[in-house]
Amino acid sequence: MARWLMLLVLGLAKSSFAFPMPGQATPQKPKATPAKKTMELSPEALKAQMEAGAEEARKKRASWAATDSALPPRDEARGSILRLELEGGITQSSSEYVLQGIQKAKEQRAEALVIVLDTPGGLLQATREMVSAFLASPVPIVVWVGPGGARAGSAGVFITMAAHVAAMAPGTNIGAAHPVSGMGGDIEGEMDRKVTNDTAAWARSIATLRGRNAAWADQAVRSSDSVPESEAEDLAVIDMVVSSEKELMEKLHGMVVGVEGERYRLVTQGVPVETIEMTGAQKLVQFMADPNLAYILFLVGMFGIFLEFKVPGLIIPGVVGAVCLALVLGVQVMPVNWFAVLLIVLACVCFVAEIYVTSFGALTALGVFCLVSGSYLLFDVPGSDFRVDHGLIWGAAAGFTLLAVSIGTLLMRSFKQSPLSGREAMAGLVVDVYRAIPTGGEGKVIMQGTFWNAVSEVPVAAGAQVRVLEMDGLTARVEPFGDEDSDHGSMMTEDVEDIADAPDVAPDSEI
Repeated sequence: MARWLMLLVLGLAKSSFAFPMPGQATPQKPKATPAKKTMELSPEALKAQMEAGAEEARKKRASWAATDSALPPRDEARGSILRLELEGGITQSSSEYVLQGIQKAKEQRAEALVIVLDTPGGLLQATREMVSAFLASPVPIVVWVGPGGARAGSAGVFITMAAHVAAMAPGTNIGAAHPVSGMGGDIEGEMDRKVTNDTAAWARSIATLRGRNAAWADQAVRSSDSVPESEAEDLAVIDMVVSSEKELMEKLHGMVVGVEGERYRLVTQGVPVETIEMTGAQKLVQFMADPNLAYILFLVGMFGIFLEFKVPGLIIPGVVGAVCLALVLGVQVMPVNWFAVLLIVLACVCFVAEIYVTSFGALTALGVFCLVSGSYLLFDVPGSDFRVDHGLIWGAAAGFTLLAVSIGTLLMRSFKQSPLSGREAMAGLVVDVYRAIPTGGEGKVIMQGTFWNAVSEVPVAAGAQVRVLEMDGLTARVEPFGDEDSDHGSMMTEDVEDIADAPDVAPDSEI
């Protein structure tokens, strides 16, 4: 069985792993593509390119400022200022939250929509939806990466650059927007060039539209360039560095923004700020947008389901397992690789089968292989920054291996032990004959405090000792034992004499 399972896994994995199959030539490592060679710049050339991009962005802003100086100040704001808090991975739930905020700001004719951002990245599709809404918003969008310690990683780069006003707090950083696979590595081959070129062109387009450094945006995608807030301001990636939201409101007052072809000055001093909270469902989904948490819930779910199949009627493991799997797979917070799900399911099958099949550890080894492989591939889908921590994967593999080995060791010990109860435990006992056993007939013996029918190939007199060979239903097959001592706790002759006057009772009747 283990051999066939191994062949099945290797056949399924043939197109997903870069190791040779039996009889297959060793695959060659992919050669470096010409496109990547052209991106290798010296530090001096790269610095010059960044400075040139910053200078171009400043010139564009200066041209806007030349016309903005003629704009009259505004005395009153159009409405209140709405505020959103976007923290954690960028998912469809967070995209829905931002789109709802933009729609509410539009309906209330808000003066501005402020988004407090702290994200390591997320889904590319959800990011595109948010950026598209930013660019078409009739209300100015202000993104502040803060407070200190926050970051605008990967998807956060596009969200920050697409805002009408981009600000960061001291002690924050922005960058590292190169598309990666769900395993955390580079996408290989032609697909890497396609995805990288497409994303880099999108980043340059957003930066150019908002008067930001398009050269840096390109490098953030191609080379995962990341910079702190002060350098981001010097490179014209953001508009300002502010330490608090109060300072942000002070600097926004009188600042000129362009919305739907119209440029006007913002009014933020003394304007009330209304925070829009996520709904309960959105908070739950956003909480689940942690690949490590999702991975743990997935393993707990699989273990609960298999435990319910193994011991029917427990109910609680099955319910807990179903809920965990529903949260991970049903809610679809993060896209999963279904081949990886199959591998993890197969791993659980192997661990359970190890209990019933003598494979000498082969099923456990196969289960560990499937578990590790499936875990690395679980969120390996295009356009996703989510990945499971490698330490967690190996920790889970070690835990399941230890569990399987422990169960196997306990089972081996139980197989070697003599039975302690039941009919199997009666074989080998030395007992006394209560009623003589004739040849071809039945007598009675006293065994473990009860009377049992007994047969023997030779006649045995009452009071003699016999050894139980085996049990056939309620009848013991015995043989004469002799006068030697027994280690099996036989009854002595004097004990028989004490009960000699006992009535003839049916087998299994207690004395």
